[in-house]
Amino acid sequence: MIESKYTAELTDRQVDAIDRLVDEMNTNNCSFFYRDLQTLSSLISISFKRILEGKTEFIEELISIICICSKPFLKEKTSDELNYVPKTTFFLNSLCEILQNDNSQDDSLYELFLETMNLLNEFAGFGVEEYKNQEADYNMKKHYGNNFSLLNTLQNEGTRNLRLISNSNVLETLVYIITNNSYDENSLIIVINCILNCALFKINAEKLANLGVLKDLVCIISNTNDIRNLLVRVCIEAIWNILENGGKRACRMMAFEEIVNSLFLTFSNVIKNCFRLEDRNIRNDICILINYVVSSPESHIYFIYRDDSINQKKKSFLEVLLHFATYDETVSIQKELEMQTKDIKSKRDGGNISRSKLNIKTLFFYLKNKNIISFKILLNLRNSF
Repeated sequence: MIESKYTAELTDRQVDAIDRLVDEMNTNNCSFFYRDLQTLSSLISISFKRILEGKTEFIEELISIICICSKPFLKEKTSDELNYVPKTTFFLNSLCEILQNDNSQDDSLYELFLETMNLLNEFAGFGVEEYKNQEADYNMKKHYGNNFSLLNTLQNEGTRNLRLISNSNVLETLVYIITNNSYDENSLIIVINCILNCALFKINAEKLANLGVLKDLVCIISNTNDIRNLLVRVCIEAIWNILENGGKRACRMMAFEEIVNSLFLTFSNVIKNCFRLEDRNIRNDICILINYVVSSPESHIYFIYRDDSINQKKKSFLEVLLHFATYDETVSIQKELEMQTKDIKSKRDGGNISRSKLNIKTLFFYLKNKNIISFKILLNLRNSF
């Protein structure tokens, strides 16, 4: 009745039919069967098209259907899971149609967006904790080595749900939502958390990096006023998952001027305004991200370049890193040199030694022993001096 062109205008009868289906399933505490996946996908797509045509009666019914979809699907036969699970991509794509529409202005559509996004987030994270919490047994370690971890299996093979996501339009939809940036902070946290889970699978991480989501995540961090915000923590963790599982190819996607400039602003903000003990974790996280960026030689030019529009003091990112990384050491060396000059009567004019003339090898010696993260960053940049 819903698909037929002859009954397309019978909105009341269509809504009543969906309402009876929802009531029956809620009363019996039932969920959908695997064999219903393709039909369910068509029902969601058609209902959302009716909503876009101005038939808002479908919104409440579609929300109810999506809530039922959050329950595990049922199978009548053992072979159902094998035969019908590949059709889950049709179901995921029907959800993407809802998410790709800008629903932030209408309260009812916004509720529909949240329910759909929560369902997708639960779908992406299903089974992930088992890999994180469970240790490899004796037979696995004997076969793969003592250092084998189940997280390696998760990275290379993924869960069933993560593999299904890689074959659907979910990743493109998530990146579109982040790029569009029309939702509030709480909605973005759900979206980024879904990206975080999807990036645990190597294929998804590489795809996300190629879609340019790293730039958007870094920009969200730099545009957030409160660096201690949960949104910042989720963005950093999502970036880590993409870089760690995406490999060198994902790291090369960080070697862009816009990303380096955003990290420059974030680093300057953190190093100057964060003073609490827990802020050290944020500072170290930002430094590790910077280290990922400088691991690509293509990014070195942007660390030396001085962008006056973002830096009033006209210092390059490298100069700022050197200043803060060697501040304690250069001060202590300067004091030691000043004490030496007081004891020795210099015969030359201008006996004071400029800080700029300090031996770079001495600074690197102090950095190597006292500031490991900063030393690694500068070591990656050594070819650009």
